[in-house]
Amino acid sequence: MRKNVIFFIIIISLIILHAAAMVEAVHYDPGLNWQVLESPHFSVYFSKLQNNEQNDKDFSYNNEQLAQKVVDIAEETYHQVNAQLGSPNK
Repeated sequence: MRKNVIFFIIIISLIILHAAAMVEAVHYDPGLNWQVLESPHFSVYFSKLQNNEQNDKDFSYNNEQLAQKVVDIAEETYHQVNAQLGSPNK
């Protein structure tokens, strides 16, 4: 029962994140250089930083590095959920 609750929380969280990403993708700044990072199961959209923005020392990650972290976490979570459910990893 507890595994089912955790599974549903994860699924609902992913659905909410996906829906929020879709809304954000519709209302984007056309002046940004949009890129997509694809993995076997997910697509993450991010804006590529301009050269002058990359020199900002307040941030330890640029958008591409952050997108890669998101893809890595999403893929790892996908495989963990499939393993718990006994589903084959495709």
